[in-house]
Amino acid sequence: MKTSLLAAASMIALAASIALAADIHVDSAAAALDADPGVARLADLKPLALQAHGLRRAGATSPTTVQVVIGASMTGAAGKAEAYRIIGEGDPAYAYRDFVRPVKAAILNERKNAEFTVPEGFAAPKAADIRSLTRTVVELTLPAPLKEGGAYHVVAIGVGSEMVTAGKTAASFIYRAA
Repeated sequence: MKTSLLAAASMIALAASIALAADIHVDSAAAALDADPGVARLADLKPLALQAHGLRRAGATSPTTVQVVIGASMTGAAGKAEAYRIIGEGDPAYAYRDFVRPVKAAILNERKNAEFTVPEGFAAPKAADIRSLTRTVVELTLPAPLKEGGAYHVVAIGVGSEMVTAGKTAASFIYRAA
């Protein structure tokens, strides 16, 4: 029997609503759900989901090229240079106050790499129909070379009202020449 994650979330919300309507403390409703053997067997997928969404990591592949890895939550803004900001601690070419953006952004492998697949025995939420969480690599071409040993930050700020991701929006790295 497949257990739907959406159904489990709905059960928790329903139990909380019933508890509030009946003036029962929400912790009591949660404790009752915890005692249910069906709910107790459900995996806690929050840590996996939090690791998979948003900017996963950033790193330089050359003095003027940075690659960022974006998890499952991504929009079309991810492929636009104006959607990113590069900040370098102690590097005047990437001063925070200057709002430095890459000169180019290119998506290298849009959603090709699966980082997580819904485990056997669990149904994907029907509304989203997500069977796996994926990652995309975006290459950013920078306007100036990075400094050896410098600490840099990539911030996915988005374009206009379009976010790059609904997950984590920044990643940091130390530049080391290869």
